[in-house]
Amino acid sequence: MTKRKKDFAVGRFNEDLPNLLLRMCRVYGVSQEDIRGRSKSKTLVTARKAFAYFANLNGASFSEIGAALGNRDNNTIIAYLGGIRGIDRILRRRR
Repeated sequence: MTKRKKDFAVGRFNEDLPNLLLRMCRVYGVSQEDIRGRSKSKTLVTARKAFAYFANLNGASFSEIGAALGNRDNNTIIAYLGGIRGIDRILRRRR
């Protein structure tokens, strides 16, 4: 992810996507290959959703998030974020 000139609001953090992905893998006990793979197990989907949520808070675009998760498209990322309570506020800001 490129360095962004952006002031982060309260509750946001600044972490690059590879480190965030490693953190989510450790938290959920999965490998990077698994999180980027095609399996739809509950643990892996939850890890992907958590990564998408925190990457979005970090200011990453849907395309950047999708690329980090194994070349998933924007609609998949929007679906991940749509399943998280309160995410509609974030999606409205993006439009």
